[in-house]
Amino acid sequence: MSDYVYHPGSVKSAAEYVKITKYLINHIRITFDEGEAIGDALRDRKEKDFAPDKPVLQKHGLTKAQGQSDDDFKEDVENAKQANLATFKYLMSDHQRQIRVYKSNKPKAAALLSRQCSKDMQSKLQERENWPILEKDPILLLNAIQEHSLNYTETKHPVITVFEALKSLLNIKQKDDESLTDFTKRHKAAMDVFLSHAGTSFMFPKLIINYPEYGTDSDEEADAYKKLQLEDQRKIVMDMFFSITYLQSVDQSKCGSLVEGLHSQCSLDQKHYPPTVSSATKAKSPVYSQVG
Repeated sequence: MSDYVYHPGSVKSAAEYVKITKYLINHIRITFDEGEAIGDALRDRKEKDFAPDKPVLQKHGLTKAQGQSDDDFKEDVENAKQANLATFKYLMSDHQRQIRVYKSNKPKAAALLSRQCSKDMQSKLQERENWPILEKDPILLLNAIQEHSLNYTETKHPVITVFEALKSLLNIKQKDDESLTDFTKRHKAAMDVFLSHAGTSFMFPKLIINYPEYGTDSDEEADAYKKLQLEDQRKIVMDMFFSITYLQSVDQSKCGSLVEGLHSQCSLDQKHYPPTVSSATKAKSPVYSQVG
C-alpha cells in the first residue's frame, strides 16, 4: 500500500491518480465485507441505488383445478401465500442487511482513502470547511482528493502550469503491460488536467477556420460546418485534436499500422481520422483483439 499514496498537485501526481484510485477501489472490493457495492459506488462516484433490488411480495398465482373442492383450493392458496411470505421476509432481511453493510463500509472506505494520502494531502483535505462530512463519505472524499491531485497551480506560474499540463498530455505513452482500457483512463485524466488549467474553451483558431479543407468529405459537409456556431466548431476540432493525441500515444508496436494507415489516407485526401477519443478507442480495439 505504500506505493499507492495520493499527493497534492504535480504533473506526476495527476498522472498517478488514476492508477492509485484503481488499485484502492480493487483493494476495497476484495478486502471489505461485500465490498462490491461500495467499490461500484466509488468507481461511478455516486451512491449505490438499492431500490431496484428491493424484494416484492409475490402473489400466489394459483387457479382452481377442475374438480378441486373449495376447501382444498383455499388450503393451497394459503400454503402458497405462506411460502411467498416466507421467501419475501428472507429476501427483505437480506436486502436490508446489504444496505446496512454498505452504510457501515462507507466510513471504513473513507478512512482507508484518507490513510493513503500524504501528510500534505491530508492537511489540504482537513483545511476544507466540509472536512467533517468528507471524512465519513468516501465518494465526496475521493472527489476532493481528485481535485487536489489534479490541481497544481498553487506554487507555479500559471503559464508554466499550462505548459507542463500540455507536455504531460503530449508525452503520455501506453506502457507495455497496460491494457487499452487502463491507458484510456490515464489519457483522459491527463486531458482533464490540461483543460482544467487551459480552460475548456481552449482552441486552435487556424484549425477551426481550415477544418472544411481537412475534416470534411464533401461540399455539403463543409457548408454545414460553416453554418455552425463557433463553440460547436471548436468542439468538433478539439475533439479531433484530442483523438489524435490519443492515437499517437498508444503502443505503436500493437497499433502503429492503424495510425500509419490513417496518415496514408490523409495524404490521399481521405479524411478518416477518428473525430473523438471515444471513436479512436473503438477504432483501435479490433487491432488489439488481433495482436493480443
